[in-house]
Amino acid sequence: MLKKMKVRAILHEVIKQNDLYVTTAGDAVPFGCSDCVDDIQYRIYDMTRVRNDCAGGTAARSHYSGVLAHLRKEKRAANKIYERDHADMSVSESRLRTLIVAIINEDNGGRYV
Repeated sequence: MLKKMKVRAILHEVIKQNDLYVTTAGDAVPFGCSDCVDDIQYRIYDMTRVRNDCAGGTAARSHYSGVLAHLRKEKRAANKIYERDHADMSVSESRLRTLIVAIINEDNGGRYV
């Protein structure tokens, strides 16, 4: 029978190899997906609330500030992946107009109606 620590070690290794992120709900999602970014943002919000409840200058507040810095770094990395993966799907309004005009012109033999 596998010990609990061994199972955790295997799970963490698999997650790391597949670039997965475990949400606060316990779901494993791809790092950089919208669920991942939202979960990190929730963790930042929650950790900020906990940190702000600590008195200034205490070791606990310093610890939570360090955790927040790490979460913000993680969020930047996740956002970078999210934007890379979704950049092709976003079309600016001017680009959309250009595409529509090109399609209309193509369908009407080059005449704009």
